[in-house]
Amino acid sequence: QYDLAVADFTRGIRSDARSARGYYDRGLAYMKIGQYPSALDDFTQVLALDPASSNALFQRALAYKALGQFDLARAALDQAIALTPADAAAFQARAELFYQSGYYAEARDDFNQVIALQPDNAIAYYLRALANIHLSNVENALHDLDETIRLDPENIQAWYEHGRLNYQSGLFSQAAVDFDRVLA
Repeated sequence: QYDLAVADFTRGIRSDARSARGYYDRGLAYMKIGQYPSALDDFTQVLALDPASSNALFQRALAYKALGQFDLARAALDQAIALTPADAAAFQARAELFYQSGYYAEARDDFNQVIALQPDNAIAYYLRALANIHLSNVENALHDLDETIRLDPENIQAWYEHGRLNYQSGLFSQAAVDFDRVLA
């Protein structure tokens, strides 16, 4: 169905080559079918027509990430955040890139921004906990895991990490409760 959408958007672009929306929508369709280089071309065209399109920068970053071009993805996210500083999704995507690249302090800082913008984002708390674990900040990691579990009590990974940290801290009875929840 996305192949048909690409064809439809291509016809629309032929009738109005100055339509940033047509390129953007076709770029999204290309993303859905895994044609990331074509998606990049379309998002680049959107930015040529509308340089202030933070959505096109965000999608271009996702395409770069899918192609393993993390530095280019981060640069696109930096630009998107500069244009739209309250974009929690852009901060989260950049935080995940930092985390995957081993830049845990930078990831934590961006997850701080996500949580400030979306205080009920359980995924952001969980991923910030993982960054804190890598930074050897067990207390903050446990706090973030508590928040993750409060917001998403079915998150087994959070229960497991909580149990693992409690065990490492010598809190064996609390670790047992956590691990029981994992096995339940």
